[in-house]
Amino acid sequence: MKRALLTLAAALAFAAPASAATFTVTTTTDSGGSCPPIRQQQCTLRTALGQAAQNSEADTITLPAGTYELNPQLGELTISGEAALLGAGAGQTTIRSPGGFRVFSVASGGGNAISGVTITGGTATSGSETIGGNVEMAHGADLALDHVRITGGTAFRGGGIATGGGGSLEIRHSLIDNNVAQPGGQSPLGDGGGILMRSNDNPQTLLVADTTIAFNRASRGAGITATEQNGNQSRLERVTVADNAASVTTGGGLLITDQQRVEVRASIFARNTGNFSQAASLIGPSNCGPTRPTSAGANVESGADCGFERQNTTGGLAVTLTDGGGQTPVLALPWTSDVHDFAGGCDGTDQRDVARPQGAGCDPGAYEATEPPPPPQATPVPTAVATQTPTATPPPAPTPVVNQTIVVAPGGGTVLVKLKGASQYAPLDVTKGIPVGSTVDTRKGRVRLTSIPKAGAPPQTALFYDGLFKVTQKGGITDLQLVEPLAACPKGRASAAAKKAKKRKLWGDGKGAFRTSGKYSAATVRGTKWLVEDSCAGTLTRVAQGSVRVTHGKRTIVVRAGKRYLARPNR
Repeated sequence: MKRALLTLAAALAFAAPASAATFTVTTTTDSGGSCPPIRQQQCTLRTALGQAAQNSEADTITLPAGTYELNPQLGELTISGEAALLGAGAGQTTIRSPGGFRVFSVASGGGNAISGVTITGGTATSGSETIGGNVEMAHGADLALDHVRITGGTAFRGGGIATGGGGSLEIRHSLIDNNVAQPGGQSPLGDGGGILMRSNDNPQTLLVADTTIAFNRASRGAGITATEQNGNQSRLERVTVADNAASVTTGGGLLITDQQRVEVRASIFARNTGNFSQAASLIGPSNCGPTRPTSAGANVESGADCGFERQNTTGGLAVTLTDGGGQTPVLALPWTSDVHDFAGGCDGTDQRDVARPQGAGCDPGAYEATEPPPPPQATPVPTAVATQTPTATPPPAPTPVVNQTIVVAPGGGTVLVKLKGASQYAPLDVTKGIPVGSTVDTRKGRVRLTSIPKAGAPPQTALFYDGLFKVTQKGGITDLQLVEPLAACPKGRASAAAKKAKKRKLWGDGKGAFRTSGKYSAATVRGTKWLVEDSCAGTLTRVAQGSVRVTHGKRTIVVRAGKRYLARPNR
């Protein structure tokens, strides 16, 4: 009997789960243990990552608010397979190394995502561990970061993050700050204080959007270093690169070597410094150098060494990080900035999740300036009491209630709402929340939905448009189900192909616990912009930015930017 029990325990511990699972970490302690289905022990972050690595499907790991201090005897955490690690927010959930080892090592293969956490304190300055202070990506690794802060990391190369070859790194709505790359050991370069984009074999891709890279230090390339592989493709869009300092070379903000292509659009490079002459120790302004990036337009620099469209201005960019609205701190841009609206047309949100644009156009960099409220006006003294008219008190702004109401805000065009239990549609009323179970018509407009996924969680907002949907909420997910009537589908494959059927669709743009559901599959947000479309061919999910997790029957598929997945009906 004892032998049989031991055999059963071993099978439960090491057998790979058959389908995607959700693990909720229950303790900040870093130790062994077991996550569901074995419920007798606490679920630690390390154990959840280990169990997720055994699964062939994309698992979700929920990490509540708290500081998760890593155990020096157990060392760094490893992410492998496909997993989405979801914290409560970078200001609430922190994963910390006490020093002596990095925080995360990302293995090759699969695709992984981290959101809503701060990663800090990692070091890679001993033995063979010299690259990637907080995060190191192996050859062929893919990683997406959203609303993540990478801070206080130290390494000989890549103080904050270091990539490997043949993979991809995507960073959105995040902060990379106060990391250090210092020369030493077998790595005399000390390059890539914030991000080291390296590859000595296969090319890789880097995308950074609506993100701040600031106050990092290195011998060279203090903000970002892109080196070693001229086939690499990097793009920075609406990024603020500021106050980074290189001590040996120029290129305090961005250092490009090996003829790599780094494309920059609608970004701000300000107050970065570099060494013009190592012998003379001449430290001075140096945003880019010596190789200039490729400008895709609407860029701003405080000097002239990047070759951007607007030069010799910081736009009034703040010199200290300010609160990012519960997300990640950011360098603010004033409404009166001389580069306000300079970036022209765009959509989406800034680093703080503020909708873009706020003015006639978008602002460059990670911060979208908002118009300050008008100054209060003096109340005139009435000439007679009888002529006074009472001033109406504006109603308080509505707030979402878990599993009861969703707050709506117009995003442009005409939006109609049929409240739960009503028989007709009516214009959108932003002074009231809509009850769960209501139907929203955005076929001629756009609407921003704000919901609270579960008690105690911060509000989450996303933009939806070009569809008719019913909004419900269950299990911490706000679900938007396509309900526009579809024409009957022709029978048989041949006739279906010969006749174009009516389609229904819905675009989503944002992040949080949102899911759009079609007839044959549902797409859950991992970020940022995606389409779900029903037709006789099935339910199509297409991702324009970021990635989503598609559930099709018992299957779970991660669909990334530029890709699509068609969930076909059973014939």
